Amino acid sequence: INDVLAVSRLDARMETVDVAPVDLAEIVRAAIAWVEPAATAKGLSIDFLKSSGPVIVASDERKLRQIALNLL
Repeated sequence: INDVLAVSRLDARMETVDVAPVDLAEIVRAAIAWVEPAATAKGLSIDFLKSSGPVIVASDERKLRQIALNLL
């Protein structure tokens, strides 16, 4: 429900998006580190395969972190 409300606030221009260069690979690594203990406790593993070096995207870092956590 919170995610739906956040999208509604964006649509209504009540919330802003702070776009800046963000290292997507670092966002994914941090999200994995956050959920990995719970996954391991359930007998699951998480693998992250990417090319070497940063993967820079233009995005709102806080919102991108939330998206990565929601996906995991």
